[in-house]
This record gives sequence, structure tokens and C-alpha cells, in this order.
Amino acid sequence: MDASDAPAPPLIDIAEREAPGTPLLPTLPASIPRRGSSVTCLIGRVGLRLFGWKVIGNFPDLPKGVIIVAPHTSNWDFIAGFWAYLALDLHCNWFGKHTIFAWPFGGLFRRFGGIPIHRESKSATQVVDLFAEEFAKRPQMYLAHRDARECPRDPGGAGLSPVARDPWCAVHPDGGVGARHRAHQGALRRHHRADPGPVLVAGRRLRLTARAGDARRRWRGAGLLLAGLLGCRDPRPAVPTEGATLGQWVWSTRDSALLVASRREFPALRAGVWVATLSRRGDSLVTALGRPLDASVGADAAVVIRLDDSFSTWWGTESPDTLAARLEPRIARLLQLAERGGGARPVQLDHDAPMARLAEYAALIARLRRPGGVLHDHPLWITSLVAHLADPGYGARFRPLVDGHIIQLFDTGERHTTVRERELLARAERAAMPFQLGVGAFERRLTSGPTTHRAWFDLLPRAERSRWYRGAWIFPGGAAYRTYLHR
Repeated sequence: MDASDAPAPPLIDIAEREAPGTPLLPTLPASIPRRGSSVTCLIGRVGLRLFGWKVIGNFPDLPKGVIIVAPHTSNWDFIAGFWAYLALDLHCNWFGKHTIFAWPFGGLFRRFGGIPIHRESKSATQVVDLFAEEFAKRPQMYLAHRDARECPRDPGGAGLSPVARDPWCAVHPDGGVGARHRAHQGALRRHHRADPGPVLVAGRRLRLTARAGDARRRWRGAGLLLAGLLGCRDPRPAVPTEGATLGQWVWSTRDSALLVASRREFPALRAGVWVATLSRRGDSLVTALGRPLDASVGADAAVVIRLDDSFSTWWGTESPDTLAARLEPRIARLLQLAERGGGARPVQLDHDAPMARLAEYAALIARLRRPGGVLHDHPLWITSLVAHLADPGYGARFRPLVDGHIIQLFDTGERHTTVRERELLARAERAAMPFQLGVGAFERRLTSGPTTHRAWFDLLPRAERSRWYRGAWIFPGGAAYRTYLHR
């Protein structure tokens, strides 16, 4: 008998469950996704106490998992489960038919982790594949799923949901309850040879237990349910706070259409239009024109000028003064075209400068912004990479020269994790200069695995705690993004 066939240890000590003084809630491990709202957490605790319920059991210290909700024997299950969800401060996703996400309840459902799916156009296998895809692209995710084969007496033994059979949703080694469930669990491990996340069977690994009491407890809790729904603010606001920018970069015709559509919901959405890329060809500087600044982008649209990677080959061979002399007439002409009939537009200079050349890049910007320089009268933001912020002198170099920097979080090889989030915010604080976040609404499938661009949207509300935060820019890459602002 191999390790996968070994009996699973008991998950819930019955003596502990019945012992007086058992805590109201277990403590969530650090890797579990959280909503981050102390207000709703308090509301949930009050609801559980009025109901006379406790949550017994523990979550595994893993960032991904499936919670099979079974057995479902009463309409009170939802109310009790809702209080537990709030009290635990757990951020849990669930899938629902796309039609229920229409106005007026769509925003509320998304606020509580709902993800819409079009079930009519997909087979059962395709729906499961969709679930697995969501797990693959998110660094943290717990999915609440009602098991199609749930059984009132033995939720585990009746067979796991098809969702839990996917390799991305494999059963945690300690997740089995009952001999039949353990055997099924062992077969899953032998088949997938992977264990990225647990399946928690609600009612077995995690159990809501009630003490004796009259029906008035239920109605008190039910009365608070409406207060909980109305009082639960979104822990991740859809847009930056007042005074911060929410913008979208426009790189294509599709991006222009997305800008117009998104402004119906976010009227203050600004545009950052890619007008040109400057690159090196031989010993010459070449201009590739991008998008025009038409009336649809607005009078406050920023001008985005990119210096591509070939420009970096000049570092070390030409001085910053010589490079500035090459750039100034090209930038002046681009700004002249962009500002017909209007005042000076803000400029975003997009260049992935090598770490070893940051001092030279700063000297180039100083030359462009000197009195009489081409960018002297324009608000100027530069793009930064997360790696740039590892340089202890980054803020001191660029703080006197620019209005701020935009930290790019897509197409840089930077994978999203909560640890990486904390590191990034700490480095941004150390730089002590205004910053915005550049997030991507698209994903790529690379040989190393799928990217995690969209997961960085979760950083926006957390970044608002920084005194240096000034908003966010979205690079759609042709993909709609309003859903990610409402997550």
C-alpha cells in the first residue's frame, strides 16, 4: 500500500467539538485569500453569535482550493454560511449563470466573488475547463461549489464534483473523510500526480455547529442578513479614491472602442494614447507613428512616447547630451501634432531602461527637462519596472526630474503573489515619489505557464493606503476590463 492509500487522519476531534470554550472561528492561515474588511467581519461574528453557531475545523495553509458545499438540507444553510463567510473574512469565488449578473444585482454578486459563465454555449466538460483556467491564472483562489452528487449522509462518499477532479483542483492529502472518499482521493493523486489545492467538504472538514436555542435566534440572524448585505462595502474599490487617476492606454482601434464603452460606467476615465515608438536603426533614430489623438480621447489625454529596447544599445556609446540632441526634434514634432488647438499635454515616457543604465537615463531626462528643453513645460511621468525599485537610489535619482512614475505590472515576467505585492509597496514607499500602477487586462500563455496580469488588479485598493499613490493605468490589450475593477 503506497502513501496515497494510507488512511487519512481525523480532521475534526469530536471531543474538541463538544468541549466547552471552543473558539467561535478557526484562524485562517496567511496563504488564504481574504476580503480585508474588518466591518463585515464584525457583522459576521455578531450574526453567528445570534444564531448560536460556531465554525469547527481548520483551513489548510494553501492558496488554492475547492469548497464543496454539502449537504444542503435547509434554506437556513445559506444564512448561516453567509455569516461564517463574513466572520472568517474569507474571499471565496463562485460561478453563476451570466444572466443573474445583470443590473441591478450584478455588482453585488461580483462583490461577493461571483464569476459569470455562459453555460448555454458550453458543454459540461468546457465548464469544468473554464473553472480550471480560472485556477491556473490566479495565484490565490478558493471556489465554493455545490456538489452535483451531494448526499445528506455522506457528502464525501457520494463522489466528488467534476470540478474537483481537475488537476488544478486536486484533493488535499488530508482532505478525505470516510473510507470511500479516501479511496477516491488516492486514485485522484495517482492519476494527477499533483496537489495544488485542497477540496474542503463543508460539513466534514469545516462544520457549522449550533447550540440549542429557540427560533427567535434564527429570526434575529435573518434580520441582520439584510443589514449585512447593505452594509458590506466592496473591500476592493472599483476605482482609485478621489484625487487619483484612473486611466486606460490606447494602443489599437479595439482599445479606442473599449475606452468609449468603459467611460459609460467610469466617466472620469482618462486616456493615454501611444503616439509613437522611437527606435534605433543602424546609426539613425527612427519614428514609428502610433495612434492619432482625436476628439474621442478627450482634452486631458496623455501622450505616450515609447523608446524601445533597441534604443538601449546607445547607452554607453553616446552621452546623454548626444542622445537628447537626437530625441528633442522628434519629440517636439510629436507634441506639436498632438497639441493642435490645445495646451501642453502630460507626457508619459515609456522605456525599460537596463538597471546598469539608470544613472544615464536620469541624466537624459534632466537634459530633456532643462529650462528651454522639449519637456520642460509638460507634466512628465516615466514607466518603472519592479526591478528598478530594488535600486536604493532610484527615488533620489528621478524624484527631482519627473512628476511621478508608473510601475508596469504586465509583460515583465513579474508573477503576482501576496508577498510580491508587499515587497512592491514597500519599495514604492522607499522611493518616496508619486506612483501609479500599470496593470494589464490580458493574459498570455508562455512556456513557463500562464501570466498573472489580471491578478494585479487586486493591488489597487491596497495601494491606496500609500501617501504616494496617485492611481492606475490599464493596458487592455484588446480585452474588456470593467469586470476586474468590480472584483
